[in-house]
Amino acid sequence: TEPQGIIGAPDVSDTTYTAPADLADIVGLEGVIADGNADMGRLAYAVAPSLMATLKTTAVDSGSGIFLWSGSGENSRLNGYRAYNSGNVPTGRILFGNWEDLIIGFWGGGVELETDRTSEFLKGNITIRAILPCDIAIRRPASFAT
Repeated sequence: TEPQGIIGAPDVSDTTYTAPADLADIVGLEGVIADGNADMGRLAYAVAPSLMATLKTTAVDSGSGIFLWSGSGENSRLNGYRAYNSGNVPTGRILFGNWEDLIIGFWGGGVELETDRTSEFLKGNITIRAILPCDIAIRRPASFAT
């Protein structure tokens, strides 16, 4: 089975906002974390790539010329905090939190590789599947808001 993840996990704040997000929505997520006394550690944002592109062109306010998402790569920031984009974040969703409180556990012998030479035999294809037994746990649900 797939790991639960942060979105929809028990006791993780699920904030609603209308897309596209604006500065008030971003600051609202930060407020949720602060209300839970969890605004410490490695605080950062994670968003879907399409939302990152939108935030790069969404002005903080009219006339300032400053956009919600600034920088690129390792220097990406959203309201001053580190920001990352990942295809693993659902479209339109923003995650904010202390990533030190996300525990990823691995077990077994590492990555298992399986090959299938028969399904696509006539095309000359070999299918390779990689399996990595893992799960996640959230040490402190108040450390995350979505």
